[in-house]
Amino acid sequence: MKKNILVFIAKGLDINRFKYGGLFKLLDKKYNLTIIIPDAVGARKVSDEIINTLSGYNVEMIPIEKDRINKWEMVHDLTCFKYSDEVSSYKVREEMLRRGAIGDHGFNLIPTNYHKSIRRHGFYLGSRIHLRNLLLNFKIEQSRKKYISKIDDILKREEYDDFIGRIENEIGINSKMDKIIEDHNPICVIYPTASYDVFFHDLLFLTSKKSVPLFQLQGSWDCLSSKYKMLHFPSLIGVWGKQGRDHGINIQKIESEKIKVIGAPHYEPLFKWHDKIKNDSSKNRKNKIYKCLFGGSLRPFDEIFLLKSIENAINDKILPSMEIIYRPHPYRMPRIDEENFNDFNWANIKLDPFVKDFYKRNQNESRTLINSKFHDIDHLYSLYKSVDIIITPMSTLLLESLICGIPVIPIAFGDEKNIWGADKVGEMTHFRELKSIENILWCRSKDELINKILLAIKKTEDINYKNYLRDLSEKFVVRDDSFLNNLTKVLDNFILE
Repeated sequence: MKKNILVFIAKGLDINRFKYGGLFKLLDKKYNLTIIIPDAVGARKVSDEIINTLSGYNVEMIPIEKDRINKWEMVHDLTCFKYSDEVSSYKVREEMLRRGAIGDHGFNLIPTNYHKSIRRHGFYLGSRIHLRNLLLNFKIEQSRKKYISKIDDILKREEYDDFIGRIENEIGINSKMDKIIEDHNPICVIYPTASYDVFFHDLLFLTSKKSVPLFQLQGSWDCLSSKYKMLHFPSLIGVWGKQGRDHGINIQKIESEKIKVIGAPHYEPLFKWHDKIKNDSSKNRKNKIYKCLFGGSLRPFDEIFLLKSIENAINDKILPSMEIIYRPHPYRMPRIDEENFNDFNWANIKLDPFVKDFYKRNQNESRTLINSKFHDIDHLYSLYKSVDIIITPMSTLLLESLICGIPVIPIAFGDEKNIWGADKVGEMTHFRELKSIENILWCRSKDELINKILLAIKKTEDINYKNYLRDLSEKFVVRDDSFLNNLTKVLDNFILE
């Protein structure tokens, strides 16, 4: 008879990645698997498309209490303030909250532009909308200042550990989560996570208090260095590579024997593809059209300004013939005074067809959930295989470019409009090892961009450089065996203990 096992997984991106990597299929074959997902993320209902990706598996949904999430979020902000001198990512988060930057917290100002509002809505309605937004921003700013004062006051009058104990007693164990675990009585709980979701603190708190075996899996590049800090620890955690292990020990303070390097399931197709990379043997380079992927940023950054610069350089023959594919980030945050891509007749740049509908919704400030089509990993990897170079304003696309051995230009400067832009993202901990490597084509000012593109085009002819990039990636994602093989060995030993 199969034993019960639970998987708690909260975000559509995590679901897509781990399903793609074969996690659910493996567990369902060996165990009586039940997958637990939230019935809402923030104010948004989980989309049917995300639920449909789990068809064929036993799925249960758990109600999310917004008040609990808000309290845990304050714990996170307070933790960033507390450890800002030790962890650069937390220092950035503290600075951004104090400066009122658009970010992960709940005090995001509404980007306002009087003339843009008039053009879109007409004088009468546009003026009213602009005035309404100014009033809302005033209220948001007052709330933010009170919130920061509250955090500063707590850190002055109360020891951090005492505060955590007090808030945990106030919040208490999540009774709905506790009932699910009691009803299923699993041999262990598996938790794939980017460490910034509605399950995180509740699940670690509950499994620690009730001594339920918990096997956590790294879900994103920076999840152990810039997301929630653990207040309680999993029984075991599987990480992508050496950097994840180092961050687990030095930042999260996890005991080293509890950390297992097992790889990242969704990157394995990229490893196999890279082994087939050959030198570009095109003889007639004069007529070659170079393909470039411009991958957008989560954080606010004026990407259209850079795209226009590239477009003009191609039209003026400063750059060779190029075809640019623009793919905005799936969770892109609002940004100040960025023009709409669809307002221009681009000659050399096109929007990734998989994101056209999403981009329209995003421009209209819709709260519609991003659909599963946007997270189609096969489509994303087909893009990587089709391009010669990649440009990205400091995102995980940098790591994926290294894995693929594709010459990449990381944008590491701000746009002078958005506070939390690519320059601040570049200060976060998970980029540290790469920032000092000059062989990566860092673009540290807008004036460097065109020359960096020309350098990247030259590098497309250099197989040694491509292999060099690939080798750099091995510190971040191990490739010594398949994720599923590594996971099976670790999980079998874990369950037997």
